[in-house]
Amino acid sequence: AGKDKDWTLGPIFRSVPAIVGPPPKYYVANHSNYRGTHAARERLVYITSNDGVLHAFRMKDGTEAFAYVPPNLWTKIHDLWQQGGQSAVPADFKWILAASPRVEDMPEACTPCDWKTQLVQTMGPGGNAFVALDISNPSSCTATTCHLANPPFKILAHSRDLKPGIDSVMGETWSAPALFYHVQTSYPEARMAMGSGYYSDG
Repeated sequence: AGKDKDWTLGPIFRSVPAIVGPPPKYYVANHSNYRGTHAARERLVYITSNDGVLHAFRMKDGTEAFAYVPPNLWTKIHDLWQQGGQSAVPADFKWILAASPRVEDMPEACTPCDWKTQLVQTMGPGGNAFVALDISNPSSCTATTCHLANPPFKILAHSRDLKPGIDSVMGETWSAPALFYHVQTSYPEARMAMGSGYYSDG
């Protein structure tokens, strides 16, 4: 993907791409209005590379629309750069970001429901954190071209901010999270479930 470019795509390990375009049909409260509003949403492919980057590529031509680096990875990325890249010794390989993004339309503030397309990114063996992004409106399109929104996404939550100290006790977030909603009275309420591995940073 980096051919004839001034950048090179980092290695993709343990990351299955998520393709996000117009919202699918959900037969739950008020989602049909959301689906209609975003019926012409640009189709993007979200995938991670082990150099610590969540990428968004355009389906129509493969160009990169935007990218995001979770802040908990900055130190690991700097350390890798400082040592001149990955070691030639396989046992010294540095995991940074090796997990699949999970995307789902999720309800918020259900009076009535305000739907958002949320992307949750775990770290895999590279860390014990997760981040949730709102990717509902990444761009606006005409018949011939698409222009990125400013910003193309919003940060909804980072695990380190949800409960002080949670990243110090949670294991490596190897699991792709399950995003679902539970119906409370007449409105659905957003939920997330995920598994984690060992805590190996401390």
